[in-house]
Amino acid sequence: MLGLFLLFELLRLSIAEETFCWLVADNAESVTCKGENITEIPNNLSVNITKLHLSNTRIGFIPARAFERYKKIRELHIRNFTELETITPGAFKGMSELRIL
Repeated sequence: MLGLFLLFELLRLSIAEETFCWLVADNAESVTCKGENITEIPNNLSVNITKLHLSNTRIGFIPARAFERYKKIRELHIRNFTELETITPGAFKGMSELRIL
């Protein structure tokens, strides 16, 4: 019963101060990261995630193979990248499981 009330388990990762990533409590394969102090794609998340939500960040540049570490991602949600100017060709290379962008 308690699991129904715990939708998210909050994890403070060492990406940056005031940056938060949440693991969905019943599905550790889904992560949401949000925060204005995120200025690059996080590289310290589990390689087993299948869903990644990034929002309200200050990422301005997504380099080639930016998500290469996360080969199992099927869903990648990118919202409110207030400073995004460039997505380099090949930024999503290696993401053969990606179905939703």
